[in-house]
Amino acid sequence: MALCPTGESTFDSLYESIKTNGGVIHPIILNKIHDGSFVVVEGNTRVQIYRELRNRNALGDWDRISSIIYKNLPAEQIHAIRLQSHLVGPRDWDPYSKAKYLNYLYNTENMPINQIIAFCGGKAAEVQKMIKAYNDMEQYYTCLYFFGPLFNCAKSIVPYLLTRVSISFEIACDIPAAIRQKCL
Repeated sequence: MALCPTGESTFDSLYESIKTNGGVIHPIILNKIHDGSFVVVEGNTRVQIYRELRNRNALGDWDRISSIIYKNLPAEQIHAIRLQSHLVGPRDWDPYSKAKYLNYLYNTENMPINQIIAFCGGKAAEVQKMIKAYNDMEQYYTCLYFFGPLFNCAKSIVPYLLTRVSISFEIACDIPAAIRQKCL
């Protein structure tokens, strides 16, 4: 979930994440070829980060990296692995989902901002901005999100509601108490 704000590369975020976590979360993929040597199919950047950490004498074991090893993969299989990793693989979360999870870590799990940044990269101001944006959306836009489908799908009820202001939304539809409290 690298935040990668302006000025920080994905390499830098990945570097900090690997260093903080003491290693990779996703193993690299190797192909053991006929002569017994290994070729990195997927994970060259992670291998380079391990080399840099080892060369800088960073605390930790940077001589071994978690890996999946195949033997004598055909070219088509290598292409499939690379395409799946870079074109089809895991997708970034949308900004709302990122902010929601950061908010959860910070406000529910009580994880300090500096620890969140150590895991995912970024800057404190960026993480705090995303958490604030999430809280603003929850405070000001939950009502619009909740009632939007009602008004779009039940167009026949809108004129009725507009002419009878005193109608209870509770009667018109089953609204959870938490939303009712926020919106009405």
